[in-house]
Amino acid sequence: MRITTRTLTILLITASSFSVFGQSNYSPNQRVALVIGNSNYDTGPLLNPGNDARAMAQALRETNFEVLEYVDLATKADMKRAIREFGKKIQNGGVGLFYYAGHGIQVNGKNFLIPTKAKIYAEEEVEYESVDVGFALSQMEIARNRMNIIILDACRNNPFARSWRSAATGLAFINAPTGTMIAYSTSPGSVASDGTGSNGLYTEELLKQMQKEGMKIEDVFKSVRAEVLDKSNKQQTPWESSSLVGDFYFIKPEAEITQTQTGTGEIGTVEDYFSKEYTDAFSSNEKLEWRRGSNNNYFFFKNGVDISMETTAAKASDDILLYDNAAYRTYLLRDFYNIEHKNAMVPEEIFSLSNSFWKSNGENTYWFYLEGRDLSKQSSSTAYGDDYLIYVKESGKYYMMAPYKDAVPWEYYPSYEVITYNKTLWWANETYYYLYVDGQQIALKTWPQWEGNSLIVHDEESQSSYLFRDYYNLKDKMLRPAEILFRPGFLTCTRGEDNIYYLYKENTAYYMPSPTAYSNQDLLLYDTSFYQYMVFENYLSTPTNTHIVGKPIYSRNGTVWRSHQGVYYLYIRGVLQVDGLVTSQYSLNNSDLEVTELVNGNIWILKDYANRADNILRPAELKQ
Repeated sequence: MRITTRTLTILLITASSFSVFGQSNYSPNQRVALVIGNSNYDTGPLLNPGNDARAMAQALRETNFEVLEYVDLATKADMKRAIREFGKKIQNGGVGLFYYAGHGIQVNGKNFLIPTKAKIYAEEEVEYESVDVGFALSQMEIARNRMNIIILDACRNNPFARSWRSAATGLAFINAPTGTMIAYSTSPGSVASDGTGSNGLYTEELLKQMQKEGMKIEDVFKSVRAEVLDKSNKQQTPWESSSLVGDFYFIKPEAEITQTQTGTGEIGTVEDYFSKEYTDAFSSNEKLEWRRGSNNNYFFFKNGVDISMETTAAKASDDILLYDNAAYRTYLLRDFYNIEHKNAMVPEEIFSLSNSFWKSNGENTYWFYLEGRDLSKQSSSTAYGDDYLIYVKESGKYYMMAPYKDAVPWEYYPSYEVITYNKTLWWANETYYYLYVDGQQIALKTWPQWEGNSLIVHDEESQSSYLFRDYYNLKDKMLRPAEILFRPGFLTCTRGEDNIYYLYKENTAYYMPSPTAYSNQDLLLYDTSFYQYMVFENYLSTPTNTHIVGKPIYSRNGTVWRSHQGVYYLYIRGVLQVDGLVTSQYSLNNSDLEVTELVNGNIWILKDYANRADNILRPAELKQ
């Protein structure tokens, strides 16, 4: 069955995908920035973010950025639309920069950017009204451009927090993916000043420093930190997380600008870029040599010093793939095992942001290398269009081998990491969806249900449920992490005084909108947000303050039943149906029981009721 309107089918067939090498409009020198400033909040309006955004947009245009500028984006959809537009722009290569000024808050270790019309009454509502910073990171990762910069001037006081359980302030720390810098207006968990002038303190200093010629980006933010510390009387400490590889200047040194122009004064071609700016940014200036020793040992020298013990190496057919652990660089000792002399040789540096590489024999066999280790046998692969998705078990990370179909046999290709925070990925086209969990494509054994524009996918075998947020609008063949709604051990509860229950999601206090029912000694909850039952066995007989692990009961229609000592108990969307609401009679087979709702006439079939007086909850079927 194909998808029509809101019905869908899953099938293990791959569709065509894009390739990192297939960008026809590749422009390695382009600079694209997304600038958002939210000031005019319904709750907790701010003085300066709109001014900050306008000033930042102008400064970036003066440093040759193409700027997408937005002020006072009202809704989550508006913000995500702007971020997606930015993500598409940077797929042509070059440098991407995302600047945000406005309210930003952390919840359970995640950072969220708040639109101006957000209505947030509880901590649990934040993710539905605001944009996870991880969404912007994922758009940048999908683009696979060479460098990304995120600047968050968003650590103001949380205007929604008065009635929340969590006391977390500021933003949470994020590890920057390779090739990325993330800059915060203050240290993680701290609060920044909105400023008293026309700009916030942090942005005011950043605007000054980024307009200085010849300052590397790291030096720009060091100078900003020093100035902000001084002017805030050491109350505000700007912070960065960086995994940049190579240099970036808002305004390049004059000499470098002259050197990177072509004879006509225009920006050079892709070939010019890779032979000049790319080489300057990512290649080492040290003198590197290697020699083959006895017993197939190697010696690797940097400026005449043997650093072999500081490297990791893997045999790659006749070659050696060597990783310099200190410099985070990978080198190829080509034809190592066929060389008989012991003369000094110059290694070939090969580049990948993640220091991961692959090659194939032109058929169905591949080799995968990460930081100088051959992980081919420690990884699994699954098709993704004409390419292959690699999963490394020890790290729980995914990498893409592209362009696999068109690859030259035995040549080395860089792979790129596909970012996920929970070992899951999903993608969809107009007809099918695909779900990867721990490296396995499990879509065929799942069943879906709609939740607005999002899709909830259940895997009963592993007792796990996943959310594809905004699925209806994201059938674009892009890989994204799924949200884990439930998995074994994910949800627990404790019993307090007077049988009041307290829920915990991965050991963090959690609120679930749910009718409460008791099933014998068990606590039965029905999540009205995601239409899923959770049972906490022996709840009423468990000592107080003892954690009980929840178990899911899957029902595609929100109805479950059990039978005990000749009495049936039917729960519809979490509510126990009592006499006066339903009537019952045996089916013609004298085995099933048919229960009719008096209000609407729905008839529920309790399959094999006559033989199942075992007090076990199971789904009921709606009679058609």
